[in-house]
Amino acid sequence: MKYVILQGEGMADVPNRDLGGKKPPQAAATPNMDFLARHGEVGLATVVAEGHPPGSEVTPLAILGYGPKKYHSGPAPFEAAGLGVALGEHDIAFRCRMVTLGVSAPRGRASAREDVKKLGPQVTMEDAAAGGIEDDEARELIDAVNEQLGSEAIQFYPGKGPRHLMVWVGGKSRATCFDPQDVVGKSIGEFLPTGDGAEI
Repeated sequence: MKYVILQGEGMADVPNRDLGGKKPPQAAATPNMDFLARHGEVGLATVVAEGHPPGSEVTPLAILGYGPKKYHSGPAPFEAAGLGVALGEHDIAFRCRMVTLGVSAPRGRASAREDVKKLGPQVTMEDAAAGGIEDDEARELIDAVNEQLGSEAIQFYPGKGPRHLMVWVGGKSRATCFDPQDVVGKSIGEFLPTGDGAEI
């Protein structure tokens, strides 16, 4: 028997004023989903274990029977597979996301543009997707980053839009990183990587 699994990630959305306060799926015409609901079995299931975020890199593993506690190591290995980048047994992959940062200029100064390099409390996350950056522009930037920061141990690979990849050959997997989407509108100082390997 064959199965088709459709995961409507983010489909629930939020209430929209233009839709009379309804969420998009509530306002949409969904005859095919309605048919499946009428002729199939409908229920609720918790597929992600407590302590794991129900994100796009965790939920599919759980749905397919791969326990996230054992198999989940973050979204980057999926990015690597999607980009055709082979990872060695001891390689550590990190998803690199392009973002937009903003700086509040202190009183008495015309500009605090240079302060963004210090990544202090005056720097905030304005946008977690670099304003919808195009693939070609993003590729140029990642290539420049790789030229400046890449080495035999560290390599950067261009992906799509704001999402890219860094591979640390023989690296450490104990650094804790934060999802930029959770930092929008906040000072980034307290959300920089921490733990063993964070200095990279």
